[in-house]
Amino acid sequence: MLERRGGRKGEEGDGTTLSRTRGLVLVLVAAVLLLGARIGDLPLLDPDEAKHAQVAREMLEAGRWLEPLVYGQPYHHKPSLLYALIGLCYRLFGVGELGARMVPAVAGLLTVALVYLHASKRRVADGLLASLLLMASALFFAVARFTNFDGLLALATFGAVVALSRWIDSEGRDARSLVCGAALAAFGVLVKGPAAAVLLAIPVIVCGRGALRHTPVALYLVAAASFVGIVGA
Repeated sequence: MLERRGGRKGEEGDGTTLSRTRGLVLVLVAAVLLLGARIGDLPLLDPDEAKHAQVAREMLEAGRWLEPLVYGQPYHHKPSLLYALIGLCYRLFGVGELGARMVPAVAGLLTVALVYLHASKRRVADGLLASLLLMASALFFAVARFTNFDGLLALATFGAVVALSRWIDSEGRDARSLVCGAALAAFGVLVKGPAAAVLLAIPVIVCGRGALRHTPVALYLVAAASFVGIVGA
């Protein structure tokens, strides 16, 4: 009897995993069709999209991946991560609308997948509903199809929120989640400057008082080192 019950439990677990995987595939297909439709056919919008695409093109042509350039002059308005990724897409897909918009589109796709995975832990239906509501948001749809910093920033900050929420729920015992959250916050800074860290620090201070008290100092040092190492790389 015990073996049968154990077998049934294992089968149910496998079925739940399979159902969750099928849901993820469904969400990804829907996101690709929605966020990727004709992104390479529509002309770049002035002034923002065209400017960002131009900065990435000049960086690619000059071979200067760390310093943004516009009309041959240094452009230090924002960090270079977005432009470097667009330059990589230019190499893969050619210089044009598709290459320029591939970065925000992929960031949007990954954000949808992350929302589904986080929300479907208890029920697959919750993940499907959460990802559907996200894709139905007009602002998210626009951000994921527009060459700008916000798509990458949303991906980095949401990933950091998920990681840091796990650390808070563990009352400071989940070291990996804290370090992962710090690393994703650092990537957010590389996307759009210190705003990403500020957006994350406020809710952590307000909601994570228990975790902040119980986390060892050594773990804070590791998280700080990962943050500084990524930002300063």
